[in-house]
Amino acid sequence: MNSRRAGGWWETPIAGGIALFGLLLRLDEYRIVPFGAPNPDEWNWAWAGLSQLEGMPSTGWSLFWKAYPAAVRALPPPPFNEPLVHPYIDAPPLFSWIVGLVAWLDGDRTLSDVVHDPGPRLLGIGLSIVALLLAYLLGRLLLGVLPALIGVGLLATAPIPVLLDRLVAAEQLLAVLLLAALVAIFHLRRSPGHRGWLALLLACCLAGPAVQAPGLGVGVSAPFRLVSRRPFRPDAPAPVG
Repeated sequence: MNSRRAGGWWETPIAGGIALFGLLLRLDEYRIVPFGAPNPDEWNWAWAGLSQLEGMPSTGWSLFWKAYPAAVRALPPPPFNEPLVHPYIDAPPLFSWIVGLVAWLDGDRTLSDVVHDPGPRLLGIGLSIVALLLAYLLGRLLLGVLPALIGVGLLATAPIPVLLDRLVAAEQLLAVLLLAALVAIFHLRRSPGHRGWLALLLACCLAGPAVQAPGLGVGVSAPFRLVSRRPFRPDAPAPVG
């Protein structure tokens, strides 16, 4: 391994300490962080999944609610104002199933329970830490240990990521899938046919479109990236003179 990418005994405790500090920042008062949108996506994901787990049609609020027949619309609980629709078909079901399961395990059974329960935010926080560690691993492979540690430190402590990572969003899972796919591609470029990395890449490509429409970017671009001969990081220019 290139010495630039090789760390010493200190690498693991420092990276782990950064991840732990980032986790503590995100857990701090996570239950009272407000969400100012008219209809927060985080409870919407939870209810869309929980309603299905309870044997009902998937129910959620839609940006395109006017396109739904009036017979399938319902008023939302206060203080929200956009109508609920059922069945809710704006997004693929995978992420809503995951969030709904977390809400169910936290004791939620009704829409009112979901709206007043910040417990599923733990899922978003957990996914953000997984993405943090994957970003570090990818940065370590491409840039080296020190730049990767600096980058992950900034990502772990920057105010905006800390705040937004406390809220549940499908993009948190998409980030994990994208980063995991890139790590798998990096290793498959060097060990073609490795079943473990190939299975990871296949799982990411299949899961991406099932999370949200932008997940097609993972499912489609990752295979092209694998077969492309373009390097992840351009070689440094040769010294002059």
